[in-house]
Amino acid sequence: MLPAYWPKENRFRTMLREGPPPMIMWISLDSVNLVEMLGAYGVDAVIIDCEHTTTGLDEAQSKVIAAERAGMTAFVRPSHVDVAETGRLLTIGAQGVVYSMISNAADAEAANRAVYYPPRGVRGFAGPHGRYARWTSNLAANEDPDHKLLSSAYIKAANESIATIYCIENDEGLENLEKVLEIGRPDGVMFGYGDYLVSVDFNQAKMAAAKRRMYEICRSNSVGIALNAVPADDQEYYPGCFFTGGVEATCISDAFYTRVKAVRARIAELGLSK
Repeated sequence: MLPAYWPKENRFRTMLREGPPPMIMWISLDSVNLVEMLGAYGVDAVIIDCEHTTTGLDEAQSKVIAAERAGMTAFVRPSHVDVAETGRLLTIGAQGVVYSMISNAADAEAANRAVYYPPRGVRGFAGPHGRYARWTSNLAANEDPDHKLLSSAYIKAANESIATIYCIENDEGLENLEKVLEIGRPDGVMFGYGDYLVSVDFNQAKMAAAKRRMYEICRSNSVGIALNAVPADDQEYYPGCFFTGGVEATCISDAFYTRVKAVRARIAELGLSK
């Protein structure tokens, strides 16, 4: 049995390799309960968004813990590629990082520096006094001669336990995607529909062409992408891909919209509306 402080297997990465393809959803609302609810329904991983939300470090940690307890892989999306911010989010126990706006080789290199311990990166090592190591004592960290916390074996296991996903959100990222995949070696790629549409002035044809090109490049490089299930994606699944269930706030909003509309229709049907 591995010590409590030893890096846990990354279930998302394992599923990418061995199947079935994992399902991932975004968490944008300030609710730990929603994280638990998704886990109860069998979602495999969540992305805790710290870029477009008010989520701070304390709340992110609570969501990471909720995801762990539900058996899900907890990803975090920092506000930008930054060594210090990424390090703090990994220290609280996140097992994956989603980076937005990865547009060139320099961005991929910066992402690696932030996520991984040396020699691959420059992530700071908190030793035993971090949540990822379960705040183990210096004594306990040396009891198992084959699994010492202060060892190159630990660093190797920790680096291998972290999953990364890159978001491609503009033409620069598309043009440099081959190099980005070569240097960054992410576990998966997402197409950033919203930011890409803004960058091309909402030209749907350009967006569709960019999406197809990203698919082709990622597939030829054996890197999986996020596929939509609702509505069903027109892109074919290949090994390494994963499925996204969307943003929990949008799902809830859709449900509220549908319910309110139905209630209003019933009121009108009874002749009770003004």
